[in-house]
Amino acid sequence: MASQVVAFPMPLMTSVLGFIAAFLCLRLNLGTSPARFFFAAFFAMVAAGSLLVGLRFGYGIDWLKAVQRSLPLFIGPLLWLGFASLSAVSDNLLRIASAHIGSAIGLALLTFLPFGARLLPDLLIAASYAAYAFLLLRMWRSGPNAMVRAPLENVGNIALWPGAAAGFLVLALIFDTIIAVFFARRQNDDATTLISAGAILMIVLLAGVIYAFSLRPSPPRAQSFPRASSGRDPALILAAAEDLMMRDELFTDTGLTADRLAKRLHVPTRALSEAINQNRGKSISQFVNGFRLRRAAELLATTDLEIPDIMARSGFLTRSNFYRGFQLEYGDGPIAYRAKHQGKEQLVR
Repeated sequence: MASQVVAFPMPLMTSVLGFIAAFLCLRLNLGTSPARFFFAAFFAMVAAGSLLVGLRFGYGIDWLKAVQRSLPLFIGPLLWLGFASLSAVSDNLLRIASAHIGSAIGLALLTFLPFGARLLPDLLIAASYAAYAFLLLRMWRSGPNAMVRAPLENVGNIALWPGAAAGFLVLALIFDTIIAVFFARRQNDDATTLISAGAILMIVLLAGVIYAFSLRPSPPRAQSFPRASSGRDPALILAAAEDLMMRDELFTDTGLTADRLAKRLHVPTRALSEAINQNRGKSISQFVNGFRLRRAAELLATTDLEIPDIMARSGFLTRSNFYRGFQLEYGDGPIAYRAKHQGKEQLVR
């Protein structure tokens, strides 16, 4: 049994990659520091668990067996808390994190008791994986609007991650269940072979994660626009919102919501809405669409891009909303507007 893992020490390689991923995760721009911490802790936990698996089955070091069997109980909570740090529930993050991590610690302690030495850890791990896969799927179904603290320029991609994380937990549940069955039937060689196969899959996944992390930017420096939360002055809030919209072109994000814009400005959504209404006489939606329409008008007047391309570059999702909004703002449809400003006739499509 030991020779199989020693000859091809996949869990140890997985451990190295896991620690590298944890280090890189701390350098990511994920929107919040707690998110970076929880995701880094997740990768570190994966790395530590893989290290102990390699030592146990590769070199016969069994004195940390109880620790190795309890570490997977923290995988699900850390993953879920990472995404929770980017969502609306992050307002109560300390209380929520204490409850989830505390529960994992309590379950882990049960595995150290004499009556929990055999099947109990496997049952608890399976239940944890299943529960947190369900929670992650539910978060994934909420879509980008749930990720109110994620960087707006990346929220579309980040919103897909809970689904991928749920898939990872389901896959881990399947592997761990089969391995537990092999050990229960004393098919130790089959179990260690599957452990190595699972480690190979983890190596591939972690290599992909490390590559993706290396391409993502580090956390941004302090924002140059005024922090609108100071006194919640409507003029300051509006100035900050306009500066942010223009500088980062947030209006091109089709998933932009009032809540996410307010979170980015560190003010309540109601304060942002009141500031825009008092100073511009518009709703937040109208405020954002104003930037989108100005961008569309600029592209219509200066380029030969097709209408769908202009819509996409301006942040519009549907043709009907774009045409209706443009007509109301400029008095002409997009094609007529282009004909006037470029001095040439075009057929109405």
